[in-house]
Amino acid sequence: MDASNEDSITSAVAQTISAFSRLDIAVNNAGIGHQDPTDQLPLDTWRRVMSVNLDGVFLCQRAQIRQMLTQSPLDPSPRGNRGVIVNVSSMLGLVASAPATPAVAYTASKHGVMGLTKTDAVMYAARGIRINAICPGYVGTPLLRESVASGGMAAEVAKVPQQRLGEMEEIADSITFLASPMSSFMTGVGLAVDGGYTCQ
Repeated sequence: MDASNEDSITSAVAQTISAFSRLDIAVNNAGIGHQDPTDQLPLDTWRRVMSVNLDGVFLCQRAQIRQMLTQSPLDPSPRGNRGVIVNVSSMLGLVASAPATPAVAYTASKHGVMGLTKTDAVMYAARGIRINAICPGYVGTPLLRESVASGGMAAEVAKVPQQRLGEMEEIADSITFLASPMSSFMTGVGLAVDGGYTCQ
């Protein structure tokens, strides 16, 4: 699926409903980055980042909400819902990027994801849809581990109070929590999973 293409998203949701009859949990996790300060950022880079990171979440979330509104809750108790959406934002959806690693379009897009998450969480809470966001910090992907080893991100990672990179499984566990009944009284939350970075 192309997260920046409306037809692709509509098709993906339709295929999901065709296969499973419902859409109970959706995780919107597509994003691209860059490292440019504003004065050096080409407009086409800004638009490409926004297209995937923010437009993509909006288009996916809109299609998911439209489907979830047609569904009855599987659990009729107060903890039940018509569907749960978890958006993958970033700790840079909560704070600014550091001057040493400028990412103005990425940071703006992830703040936008938080605004979209909070607004729709309030809009659709009474109609039985929960929407939250996960805000990962520095996670030990192969690309980031390579950057740290070469010294490119070592100083930034050193700012993490837990003094380490997050594990990909830790992000997955946090998403699972937000998607599960364990978080049934949570909506509109940006859950920071960042080793304490945004506490500083």
